Amino acid sequence: MNARAALVLGALLAFVAVALGAFGAHAQKAPFAADAAGLWQTAVLYHGWHALALIAVGIVMLQRPDAAAFRWAAWRAA
Repeated sequence: MNARAALVLGALLAFVAVALGAFGAHAQKAPFAADAAGLWQTAVLYHGWHALALIAVGIVMLQRPDAAAFRWAAWRAA
């Protein structure tokens, strides 16, 4: 994975995390039990952190395009 792909994918995944968070907060209030709402919130939070990690790896890859470890990390984060 190259830097541009990591940045684009990270941005798309961050958008999805925000959309899922909004969906869970607004559209799914009534059907969710209290423990299920907490589970949804945790899942969206982890999804968002992984999207940010992928963006960070993409930024580092722009600075150091020769580092193979970051290409591997980008595939692992995606």
